[in-house]
Amino acid sequence: EATPLFPIFDGDENIWVSDPLEPRIWKFNIETEKFTKYEFDGLTSITLEIDDKGRIWFTDIPEHKIGYFDPINEKFKIYDLPPLTPLNQDSIPIALLADNDGNIWVSITNKNKLVKFDPAAEKFTTFELPIEDSGPFALELGPSGKVWFSQTLAGAIGFIDPKTEEVREFLRPEPLKGPEDIIFDDDGNMWIAEHTGTVITKFNPILETFESRTVPDSESLPFGMIFDQYKNLWFAQHVIDKIGVYDIQNNEILEVDIPTSQSFVQFITKDLQDNIWLVEQQGNKLAKITLTETPNLSTVKKEISTMQDE
Repeated sequence: EATPLFPIFDGDENIWVSDPLEPRIWKFNIETEKFTKYEFDGLTSITLEIDDKGRIWFTDIPEHKIGYFDPINEKFKIYDLPPLTPLNQDSIPIALLADNDGNIWVSITNKNKLVKFDPAAEKFTTFELPIEDSGPFALELGPSGKVWFSQTLAGAIGFIDPKTEEVREFLRPEPLKGPEDIIFDDDGNMWIAEHTGTVITKFNPILETFESRTVPDSESLPFGMIFDQYKNLWFAQHVIDKIGVYDIQNNEILEVDIPTSQSFVQFITKDLQDNIWLVEQQGNKLAKITLTETPNLSTVKKEISTMQDE
């Protein structure tokens, strides 16, 4: 039994999946379709990231720690987060991001801070965000190596330039509604899933403009996103059993049904063949969506694998 949450493709042949139920991460081999679990000393794994050495980083939120699993030697290494003000509350690490210099960035959502961790020196550097109590959430590497973040409580986005340590934030006149996941397209635009706004918003970092597109279902809570090879933007909608697909060129949003009832999909990834992978948390399943041709998304093929150790 598992409650899988966050899938990430390692660039080779495996989908790695976090498990909030137990202190373990799962490896799913795409070729053999077998799951392998790896257990560590802790409480849980929530979000994942893969660094340039192929190590699988994870957050253990209840333990206020981050750590990694090295697939080469199959060993874990765990790190305590540094003490962060206010000291009377435990840090809540949400997202992880590997930058271009081998550092791991962590958003500490309840402390209004981003933390940069240098694994080689085992050293933390802390960045306080200018907007108070902004709720830093998602992290994404942008053009020119900037570390971008969403601020879900402030309804803003921003970046830190690792080279200069400049911090900038962007607010539109009406704040974004629960901006959570963020992703960049090939043209350098950032796309934002407004979780409570039920819109997908494009931010142009050069013009500093925001454009929004409402999703079809007002109950859907858009969340994790990925682009396919046709530049369609796929997004999870974790309270309904449908994946959204935004055909940006035609400004059309379609939905693909998820067969499992109450699937609760929050995050998605894709492999080298451009198959879309999603985790059905309540269904304890990993699912694959295969695109057979671009314009007709009704021809997608769905395959489901139940999470179990083999």
